Amino acid sequence: MTDGNEQVSIFQWFLILVFGLLLVVAVAAIVFVILVPAEGEHYTDFYILGKDGIAADYPERIHIGEPETIIVGVHNHEYRDITYLMEIYLLNQTTENNEVIINSMEPLDRFRVSLEHDQHEELVYTFIVDKTGYNRLEFLLFDENAPPDQVMGKDRINANYRDLYLSIQIEE
Repeated sequence: MTDGNEQVSIFQWFLILVFGLLLVVAVAAIVFVILVPAEGEHYTDFYILGKDGIAADYPERIHIGEPETIIVGVHNHEYRDITYLMEIYLLNQTTENNEVIINSMEPLDRFRVSLEHDQHEELVYTFIVDKTGYNRLEFLLFDENAPPDQVMGKDRINANYRDLYLSIQIEE
């Protein structure tokens, strides 16, 4: 026959064992959280700065044959290395009945920017416009999923990963 003290003793050992296991699991969870940080949101910053490196003083009136300079920035927050494709176009577009119509679209430049995760690059970009008839400078950024070169116009603009534009007026 066992007395009540022996039963309490077994129960106490059981509680010590359970709390000990809980303590080990809690410490392991804390160590895991500290050593393996969670990934944040996946995105890419794409921005234009004026020639002085601030978000102001963008060229609005562009004279034919005269160089204009801006800064185009890309910051990779995608948690992987990416080679972006950047394309710059001159557009003549109008709006009729709340629908954007691209009357003409001429490629101005195209280049690749390779960035590791959390790396950024600000490119000093100088361009020259050689004809009138355009009212928008369009910047398209594609990740690895750029459409084929045959895709142009609205379809190309809609296929981008990120896009920016400057409204411009071209003068002789």
